[in-house]
Amino acid sequence: MSLNRLLGGKKAYLRVHCERCTKSFTRQDTLEKHMRLCGNDDIVLEFPEVGNNFVQFKRYELFQVYNFLVCLDTESVLEPDEDGMSKHVLSSYCAILVRSYDCKVLRVESHHGPDSSKHCVVTLKSMRNQVMELNARPAPMVLTAEQTERHNAATQCEYCKQPFSSARKKCRHHCHAHVVTEAGDTNFIASICNQCNVACTTRQKLIVMAHNLEYDLSSLLREFHELNADCEPFIVASHLLLRAAWKRYAAWKLVVSSFVIRCSTFHRKDTQHGNWWYHLS
Repeated sequence: MSLNRLLGGKKAYLRVHCERCTKSFTRQDTLEKHMRLCGNDDIVLEFPEVGNNFVQFKRYELFQVYNFLVCLDTESVLEPDEDGMSKHVLSSYCAILVRSYDCKVLRVESHHGPDSSKHCVVTLKSMRNQVMELNARPAPMVLTAEQTERHNAATQCEYCKQPFSSARKKCRHHCHAHVVTEAGDTNFIASICNQCNVACTTRQKLIVMAHNLEYDLSSLLREFHELNADCEPFIVASHLLLRAAWKRYAAWKLVVSSFVIRCSTFHRKDTQHGNWWYHLS
């Protein structure tokens, strides 16, 4: 069995691996130089201590639900090209900004025309600014009598399960977007420690749920690239990444100086209607 095939990926280029330390290299001569050094040192085995020799989930910030999301649907038309081919051109779109906790529609934008891709990008950036303004004004915390009693009696964090102490102080975790307006309503989430509370801060990302974006994604990416120089300073992208795999996954990531928009599309089969759905986050 080939170690290079076992440890290598399904890429166009082949990497060679050291059979002693399994480190990979792109060229055979580089591997031979490495082997002269690697063969002179003894292998150091360092095992975790007893009681700490297990793997556990620690990214408790992923428990945090996004307060707002955008539902996006786009349509494209085939435009003839000079070489006899056709390309997809975004012809229309509809974007809806929704508040997560009560599914309230905060804003609806739609457009139809040849400049739909540019209009869609501008709308998404405008919605992103609106979400940041809403996140900057967190709602006051409201607890019911039962929740207050449960919080006072809590002895360990509900996320990391560590006991409260002077180093891990007890905190009240609540939804910053949930404005309590009715008696008996609450925006309290859980009793957690201060470390988990800091990790679960409001994430400044624009989450978009898009339908059938595989054919329309290229139009939006081209528009992001063209508008990059004309955007506000806090919108200027550091880099733009487009990744595709298995023809059923595509991701684009726009990193800006003030926050990150991460967009990942993947297919989920709708067995009832027979459609593929895409999630853009």
